[in-house]
Amino acid sequence: MFGIEFPVYGVLLTEGLRKSTCKIAFLVMSATGLRIDRIIVIGGIAKKSPYIMQMMSDVLGRPIMISKEDQVCAKGAAIYTAVAAGLFASIEEAQQIYCEPYEADYYPNPDKQQDYAMKYRQYMKLAQSIEEFHR
Repeated sequence: MFGIEFPVYGVLLTEGLRKSTCKIAFLVMSATGLRIDRIIVIGGIAKKSPYIMQMMSDVLGRPIMISKEDQVCAKGAAIYTAVAAGLFASIEEAQQIYCEPYEADYYPNPDKQQDYAMKYRQYMKLAQSIEEFHR
């Protein structure tokens, strides 16, 4: 694409993914006050690319767990229905019965986390400069 060889293009895509995901996650946490202890992901790239999942764990500084379940939405609906029907006292209790262990777990690498944090600060500074330039 545009004279860029695939390996370079792949690096550019993962860099963009890394920075935009980081920005969105930090904005959500700061705007809502939510604390995110871990991230559970399903299907697609989560099951196909250990590299991206490890990178995202390093970037976000949170463990990432890959669900074994292919029909997560249906299982979630079944759990909520079972609780609403009185079969379980809580969502957590129903999850103990219905949910399987994770397919894979990724934990942040502190060495890479510091490097990514520095690069993210540089990215945000550049983004702010570009934004101010276009005002």
